[in-house]
Amino acid sequence: MKKQNRIGLLSLLAISLVFFSGLLRAAHLPGPLVSTEWLTENKNDVTLLDIRANTKSFVGRGHIPGASVVDFKLIRAERVIDGRKVPAMQIGKMDFEKMMRSSGVDNDKPVVITYPEGAVIFATRLYWSLKYYGHQHISILDGGTTKWFRERRGFEKQVQPVARGDFSATNGDDSLLASREDVLNAEKQGVQLLDARSQAFYLGTVKKSSVKKAGHIQGAKPFPQGLLEDPMGINSFTSATTINNLLAVLDVDKSKPTITYCNSGLQAAGNWFVMHELLGNKNTKLYDGSMLEWAADKSSPVEGVCC
Repeated sequence: MKKQNRIGLLSLLAISLVFFSGLLRAAHLPGPLVSTEWLTENKNDVTLLDIRANTKSFVGRGHIPGASVVDFKLIRAERVIDGRKVPAMQIGKMDFEKMMRSSGVDNDKPVVITYPEGAVIFATRLYWSLKYYGHQHISILDGGTTKWFRERRGFEKQVQPVARGDFSATNGDDSLLASREDVLNAEKQGVQLLDARSQAFYLGTVKKSSVKKAGHIQGAKPFPQGLLEDPMGINSFTSATTINNLLAVLDVDKSKPTITYCNSGLQAAGNWFVMHELLGNKNTKLYDGSMLEWAADKSSPVEGVCC
């Protein structure tokens, strides 16, 4: 009887070791960016999300085997703030939780986000959203699906069934989100504002028709999001050395409390990702309302050749 108990205990211990070693393996991500080589070796241990605005291309052009498609158009929605309708804001907790569960996201399993050519800011926005709602194990595939395809690492066009995930969204991490009030008080609080748009938008020579005012938020510095992608690297991120050189030229302090913004909070997610995740400035926030909210208030100060 004692021998049987020992055998049973040893069997249970062996099963436990296998189970927990699997968890340890699954829980390890090398950083906020992973390479195609890393994903090739670890694809079965992560939830792979492919975010794109044209979800038909997921089948039509193919995708990385095992990926679940996420419709970028559904992760943002119109909200009413101070009596004003502001489009393209982060969707609510329960809607986001439901969407991520249907994409197979679990609380404790790492997530890797990939993206088609030209959509790196979709990936950084989804990354921010997941982090905002409490998921802590996330990386982006550097170079995305385009790099994966060019390296001939395999693709499929079939949509595989996705096991429903158990992701439970938190109420939202306010340390990652800036409000209009935060932006108004930025200068007094010693916070730098970074405008992620192109120089033309920053200077106010052009503007989106949906944005009520041209120019930039008073006191903001330009940090065009396009500079953060390596034009020779198939949507790969610019090297850390180049980013640091860019920051110096643009007079951006990588360690100073920072708020990033753009027109709708999309390009700003790219700047937030670089500052907060790649450079480690944990005092960086994303202004979700960005110019759509800011310029809707006539009292909001803007600067530029327009003003």
